[in-house]
Amino acid sequence: MAFLWALNCPSAAVAASVTVSNETQLVNALNSAGSGDVITLNAGTYILSSAFHYGGDPNICIDLATSLTLKAAAGANPVISCNDYIGIRVRVPNVTLDGLTFSNTYGFGVQAQDDANHTQLSGLLFRRLTVNSAPTLNSQGITGGTIVDSIIENCTVNSADATGISLVQVPGASGGSLRNLVINNTIQNSGRGHGIALVVSDYNVIAGNIISNLAADGVIVNGGQHNYIAQNVITNPANGVTLTKEKTSGRQSLRNYVGNNSLTLNAKGGSDSVWFNFDSNNNMAFLNDGSGAQENGMALFNSVGNVVRGNNFHN
Repeated sequence: MAFLWALNCPSAAVAASVTVSNETQLVNALNSAGSGDVITLNAGTYILSSAFHYGGDPNICIDLATSLTLKAAAGANPVISCNDYIGIRVRVPNVTLDGLTFSNTYGFGVQAQDDANHTQLSGLLFRRLTVNSAPTLNSQGITGGTIVDSIIENCTVNSADATGISLVQVPGASGGSLRNLVINNTIQNSGRGHGIALVVSDYNVIAGNIISNLAADGVIVNGGQHNYIAQNVITNPANGVTLTKEKTSGRQSLRNYVGNNSLTLNAKGGSDSVWFNFDSNNNMAFLNDGSGAQENGMALFNSVGNVVRGNNFHN
């Protein structure tokens, strides 16, 4: 009887897979996509002008509210050309973006956050993305707002004015971004900002990233706790790695690990290789190699209970 019931019960929906080659096909595929579907983009430039926007917001090329996979075809490098404030906004969990290039965004290349409900987004995978931001004021590469248990890996961010990759707390959400991996990314040529920023975000791993040519810090933690920042190569920033408290909430940076980073500075005024600032307590700095700081190799300001061992700071 159980076997006969199984034969006659409705089958689960099967995820669809579609391959697209132009803007019309891409928008049609997005319009008809269901949860779990896979949309594969062939090589080419997809110019998403206002006629081809998906999601209804005139300032966002793709406003994604379906859990799906959007990826490049094998060996292809599809370019989504936006000329808008946001290239793609992800508003739901369980989304994969793989192998895509977003160009000409003057706000955010890739933004993941649920502005409407202020809820956590989990299960995101952003892999092998390239963001070529327009060098406009406050442009950013990849931003996760209250994302959890997600991965940003092997991505490249070029010329973001503010921050290359950031994990932050969405206004109105109960917490920040938690337990994410930000690994093996390349961030270069920031106009005025940081390479990687953690704001009120905890238990994240920032490792194996190559970060260069920044006006501010290679990695900055504002009010973040229990984060692991290790094995990053940071060249030509203002400061190498900075921990400090978040100004608005006053939340402290506590119990973070900063270790085995290569920090090559260029003697900008007041620069430090590693800086634990403003009540950044009970953190660890181990085995970092820093050179070229104009002020200090290791700086502690109003911070207590920190453990600093085995670092090599030199000119």
